[in-house]
Amino acid sequence: MPRTSRSRSRHERHAEWLEEKAKERGVEYDEILGYHLEQAYTFRAELGEVDDEARALGRRAAERLGAAGRRAFVRLDAPAAMNLMSRATALLSKDDPLRVDLIPNVRAIQGAADLGWADAILEEAIAEGDPRLKAHALVQRGFLQLFFLDSEVTAAELIEIAEDAIAVFESGGDDLGLARAWRLVGQSHYLAREGRLSAEAAETALRFAQRSGDRFEQLEILEWLGVALVLGPTTGVEGAALCRRLLAELAGDPRLKLVLIGTLAYMVGIQGRTSEAEQLVAEGRLLAERLDETAWLFPVLLAFKMAWLSDPVSAERNLRPVYEGLKGIGEQSHFCSVATMLARAIYDQGRYDEAEELSREAARSTRPNDVHSHIIWRGTRAKVLARRGELDAGEKLAREAVEYAEASDFLHSHADAITDLAEVLALAGRPEESASAIEGAIRLHEAKGNVLAVAHTRALLESLR
Repeated sequence: MPRTSRSRSRHERHAEWLEEKAKERGVEYDEILGYHLEQAYTFRAELGEVDDEARALGRRAAERLGAAGRRAFVRLDAPAAMNLMSRATALLSKDDPLRVDLIPNVRAIQGAADLGWADAILEEAIAEGDPRLKAHALVQRGFLQLFFLDSEVTAAELIEIAEDAIAVFESGGDDLGLARAWRLVGQSHYLAREGRLSAEAAETALRFAQRSGDRFEQLEILEWLGVALVLGPTTGVEGAALCRRLLAELAGDPRLKLVLIGTLAYMVGIQGRTSEAEQLVAEGRLLAERLDETAWLFPVLLAFKMAWLSDPVSAERNLRPVYEGLKGIGEQSHFCSVATMLARAIYDQGRYDEAEELSREAARSTRPNDVHSHIIWRGTRAKVLARRGELDAGEKLAREAVEYAEASDFLHSHADAITDLAEVLALAGRPEESASAIEGAIRLHEAKGNVLAVAHTRALLESLR
């Protein structure tokens, strides 16, 4: 027997042994199992033995590698995830719908070095002609355009793609397709700086994701829903009620629970219900420790609250480990949000040079669809420039941030941008203009129902007077 055949049999036998041994704990061995099945398929292909049995072997390998890739995305390790996903798709025939399903479609692909292989697969699927496969491929390509391929794509173009796909998925009763298409609608509204519409579409997407049973899709939708609820016009009372309802519906998955607890703690905290918010934060910390995975949204939401409580030291303590972890693996999508908030915490401690460098890191990693980061890095750097005496440059950058925010219904971001401008104006010796700007920020915080921010901003106003 040729040596390659003996190797092939060894890989197959090992995979079968491991599958039997793992059984209920199989998900922990997906990558190892996928590797051995992948090698077994590769050896068969090298021998020219690609029959139905070999193709089934390749598909089993793709399913295992794809599952491992999804978990890599959950822990925000995009390079590892894309390596696994690209290997998985290479094992599948061109007409296999799993090939399209495995294309990365989450925010973590931002900053990825190469996704040309994914785009090529989607182009092939679009050309195939099968309406359902084409609809899936178009939606998946919409995510690539949004997160990676095309910074010039418009929200209207993406929404049109999603709406055409929704019609196809509705006719076929495809819940997962509907979840993804509605998520594309929601993230496109976010790109257009429409927080309320983004949240509404995300809620719709979540209902279909629940029906499909796809936990990975639910997690991605929930993170975007949380961001839209926090930054947009949803009040603390409205947001808390929605989070409580979803916590009751989605009980059982700790990752989903962590996202919801973080959002709920924010919504409760801004109402001034400090004790309840602290209990939720404590619960979230324990859950995050138990998961032992990078949870980017939770510390960012805590940093918002700590800024209004004038506690930048605690904000830095919460953000720093996540910042270092994401930077270490080269992740950029969530990194920009963490770096932006860390820059503010460092600025508030008077370390202005470090704050400027962090703002530059945030700017380099911020994609066009990350509205809040675009606003906040500008405001932070504007204040640093003003403190250096570069008042005109500081004011120009601060007004850019306000202009960016004014074109949105992102009350939280808009209020922060105006407050940053107010500080620049105060440093320029223009207290009356500064006070007028702060009054505008207070009105936005009041519309959001943010008692903490109103109190903090009123204190700034009194200091000017």
